[in-house]
Amino acid sequence: MSEDISVALHIYTVSDHAAHDPGPSFVERPARVESVMDALGEAAIDIEIHEATGASLAHLEAVHDAAHLQWLEGLDRSGGALIGLDTVVSEGSFDVATRAAGAVSVAAERAMSNRERSFCVVRPPGHHATRDKAMGFCLINNVAVAAYAARDAGAQRVAVVDFDVHHGNGTQEIFYSDPSVLYLSVHQYPWYPGPSGVLELTGAGPGEGANINLPLPGGCQDGVYRECFERIVMPCVREFTPDIILVSAGFDAHSKDPLSSMEVSAEGFSAMTEGIVSVAEEVCEGRVVLCLEGGYHLASLAESAVGSARALLGEQAASSVPGPVGRQRRVVDDLVAFHSRTWKVA
Repeated sequence: MSEDISVALHIYTVSDHAAHDPGPSFVERPARVESVMDALGEAAIDIEIHEATGASLAHLEAVHDAAHLQWLEGLDRSGGALIGLDTVVSEGSFDVATRAAGAVSVAAERAMSNRERSFCVVRPPGHHATRDKAMGFCLINNVAVAAYAARDAGAQRVAVVDFDVHHGNGTQEIFYSDPSVLYLSVHQYPWYPGPSGVLELTGAGPGEGANINLPLPGGCQDGVYRECFERIVMPCVREFTPDIILVSAGFDAHSKDPLSSMEVSAEGFSAMTEGIVSVAEEVCEGRVVLCLEGGYHLASLAESAVGSARALLGEQAASSVPGPVGRQRRVVDDLVAFHSRTWKVA
């Protein structure tokens, strides 16, 4: 890491996040944030913890329809409701969700101004939230709101890297025609939320080519993810030359997670984060912000988050992660062949 980048890792969180309460039957629960924060506190990492403030209305409305925001706030004030089968608004949810988005926004602004490197340990997650729909545990699209904050802070191009096991359909939709935002998602497919994560969805109009989906079959291990990063994600980010990299950091591709069929380890997540940091130091003066998305097995979530935190600070090497073999190598080869039509990947 360059000497003039702050050596402390800045942790942004919402201390009363438990006010967003989906109920005891939901895996997206307050204990997720608590497990990560406890593990970070116990680890020998130099961290500074910041309390989140609310995202600006201008940034929220740049991402979400005003009527949708008003509807969410109204559900909150009326005592809450279940949205579909998987998403809850409780009394207090709207404030927590807008402050979670505010946390990522401030982290992005500070990365632009002084290159602080941050990890936003927030909930509810955001990458499934579309302009006018809450779904998949997500109410506000935290990373998308932060992308607008980063642009107001001087970023002309923003890269969003998403390694949650589920495709970030909301982030894809929001930036699908926007050439100034490169969205790259490595995810299990077929899986929730369905066909949004197919390979052929590459952007529209002026944004054609700036949406990169890397759908992987269940059972993929660390080596597949590392190969995807080394052969596709990092070269594409390098070619795009963003001013900042925002990361939808979901740790639910872990082998112990109840919501995936992947076989990624904590070391695998460290390797992915190392790759992001490496290319950030090449192209955007090290500006990286991680935002917590999924991860529902508490122990593996905490371990993986700490590993990625160390990688953000350049403290953890994951070079021992082996490459893929056999069928899994062919999966990566096919992804490279497809995206080589548009990007310098090999």
